[in-house]
Amino acid sequence: MLTISVPPGYARDDGRLPVPDLGETPQITLESWRVDTDGPATLVGACFGGRAGAWLPEADEVALQKLASMTLSTALRAGVEPNMRPVAEAREGSVRTQTLAGEGLRAKTFLGFEPGGAVHGCFALCLRSASCEGAVDGSSLEGTLVEPPAPGLAGRALAWAVHHPRDAAATIAGVFVLGGILAILTRRRPRVST
Repeated sequence: MLTISVPPGYARDDGRLPVPDLGETPQITLESWRVDTDGPATLVGACFGGRAGAWLPEADEVALQKLASMTLSTALRAGVEPNMRPVAEAREGSVRTQTLAGEGLRAKTFLGFEPGGAVHGCFALCLRSASCEGAVDGSSLEGTLVEPPAPGLAGRALAWAVHHPRDAAATIAGVFVLGGILAILTRRRPRVST
């Protein structure tokens, strides 16, 4: 899962910051939660899990935004104004990452998939000190990670329609016209008796 090299002088203190409330997202579960502190400096590592039978590439951005939102809410719950913004996005093998930075804050989020459709979203967050920024930058998502599951036919069709709206509209109109023509040609005609 999430690997973070905790800097010297930091001690585990999970009670300093409660776990996030996932009550509104029952499809997401908390997999791990770790808080290490050195005075006011705080290093948080968290992983969340879910399942995905299919995945569109466009969903990466949505998932990374959700992870950034959870990271920002964690900073806020720690009493820090979350003035972070995305500064970099990358791929580390099959894992998608996003780095967030702000004054006295640094975070890195991870999105990874395991065979069979398990999805892991994690973050490492450094608050109130530059002493843990290196730990955030050096953090990584470990495990048997693979590319996301391929989208199904309906998902691919939806993505195509979103990216090519004119072509999609023309195709839909063509299908309706062709259906109308076929309905006219194959309709039952009343029998006329003489």
